[in-house]
Parts: sequence; C-alpha cells; structure tokens
Amino acid sequence: MRSEKSARHDSLYFNVELAAPPELHDLVINLQPKLNLPENVYYLPGTVLCPVHLTLYSTFSSRKAIDLMIGALKQTVGKYEPIWVKIEGIGCFVDGSIYLKCERSAPLIMLHEEIVRILSPLRDVIHPPSELAGELTREQIERFIEVGDPFALDHFVPHVTIVSVDSYEKAMQLAGELPRVKVDVAFQEIAARIWRSLSPKSTTAVFKSLLRKAPGG
Repeated sequence: MRSEKSARHDSLYFNVELAAPPELHDLVINLQPKLNLPENVYYLPGTVLCPVHLTLYSTFSSRKAIDLMIGALKQTVGKYEPIWVKIEGIGCFVDGSIYLKCERSAPLIMLHEEIVRILSPLRDVIHPPSELAGELTREQIERFIEVGDPFALDHFVPHVTIVSVDSYEKAMQLAGELPRVKVDVAFQEIAARIWRSLSPKSTTAVFKSLLRKAPGG
C-alpha cells in the first residue's frame, strides 16, 4: 500500500458539484460585466473548463481514489430528484470570492451530507496539501483530516461563485456594484471535476449524471 506522502505527490483536487442550469449560467455571465473587474481576476466561472456550479464536496486524493469516489457517486445520485434552491443576495468570502447566496434547504443539505458520508472514507490523502493548509484555520484543517473538506457539514455554505479577486476588500467593493438578485433554481445535474492547481484556470470533467429519481428509489 502506498504511503500518504507518495499519494500526495500525484494527487488531484476533486470537486463534486451541482451543475448550473442554463438560466443560472446566464445570470452569472450577465452579472460579471456589471463589475469593474481588475486584470488579475483569480477565478472567473462561466466557460466549459470553468463552469458555473454549486459545490457539494471538495477534497484532494489520488486518481485511483477519485475513481472509487466516482463509482460511489454513480450508486448514490439515482436516489435524488432535481433540487430546487432559493438564491437571494450577494455575499463575499475572505478569500476574495463574490457569490450568490443559496438557501440551506433540506434536500440540498441531505444530498451534501450523504456525499460527504459516502466519499470521505474513500480518499487516500488525510492531511491538506501545503498550498491549501496555509489558507486554513486550525479548525478547518481538523475538518479536512476528519472528512476531507474543510467547509463540509455544519460549515457548508451553499453558494454559486460569480468571480474571485485577490482580496476581500476588493470583493466587498465590487459586490456593491451588483443589483439585487432573487430567483428559484432547479439543479438537475450533478457533476465532478479534477485539477492540479489550487487556483484552477481549467479543469477536467470526470463525471456527469442527471438527477432523476429511479423508480422505487
């Protein structure tokens, strides 16, 4: 069995997410030009390689472990119907992300918690990589060690990123330029992507499945 050190060396970031339906994709794309964005944009969703999404679980593991997680996802998502989410307001994270606030609805939380429960035991990297650990609090590092995602479970904040810039202060300034947003959205597809860098410019899709509850499921 490989050591965690060797697993880390060839490991990837792995993101499980609800793919944005067309109307939400268009909303985010139409909000971005309303911002006076700097040249050094950290993260700009809305392309094939960087799609608009709502993250359900994000971790770091070898491709072998990720393949096991994808297999587990295939066995899980058939139990879920499309999930309606109320989106209202704009928020900012301390890392400079500007996002649409999403309601912590019961179906969304249920899906998130089940994915964490099923996927976290399959990962083969227990400690966060150094580039991520430097941005986490002690409590967040402990949560990564426990379940593989520092923002999971009680600390899950459902959101859809509009853009990320290089500072919280700049994000707060830009967020004030956006109009009020209030919309209900039905997420109908779950997806997963992988990448190597903490600040991805492009990603690789490794899983997609429509949320359609199977008969008798």
